[in-house]
Amino acid sequence: MADRRVTGNITIENAHILPGNFRNFAGNPDRFNPNGGVRSFCVSLDAGDVRYDGRPLDIDDLIDDGWNVKFLQSRDENDPPSPFIRVRIKYGYRPPKIVQITGRGKVELDEESINHLDWADIDTADVIINPYNYDTGKVTAYLQTLYVTIAEDTFAHKYYDEEQ
Repeated sequence: MADRRVTGNITIENAHILPGNFRNFAGNPDRFNPNGGVRSFCVSLDAGDVRYDGRPLDIDDLIDDGWNVKFLQSRDENDPPSPFIRVRIKYGYRPPKIVQITGRGKVELDEESINHLDWADIDTADVIINPYNYDTGKVTAYLQTLYVTIAEDTFAHKYYDEEQ
């Protein structure tokens, strides 16, 4: 393990944001955060175009650098476990840029409106993840940028309200 600060971002185009209990955009209490307040989501590291510090991703590099990579067991015993990482979302001095894209256009989400992503049907997502070095050889993932395209149902355009 290196005794250096990790400065390289993880960028993922066409990312797969894991569904259900892997999402907590609202920051509600859950098993990882029983007191609530910590917003987070999990993103697969074996889906989409994943780059680490500008290079194609090597999971071993992330692990060696101290990122908290987890593995989801496959339902098929012949498939290898799928790596993912929990990404924290923190609002403060430099809040993350989160943009939702629908047939109506782009809307920048803030800490009041981000919670609906917990249940959204996400079609595609592009993510930039920043490292936070909290101890020697330990890195937490924080969201820098998220562009998320929402899959719309058949009636979305039919009932589009021009005034919104």
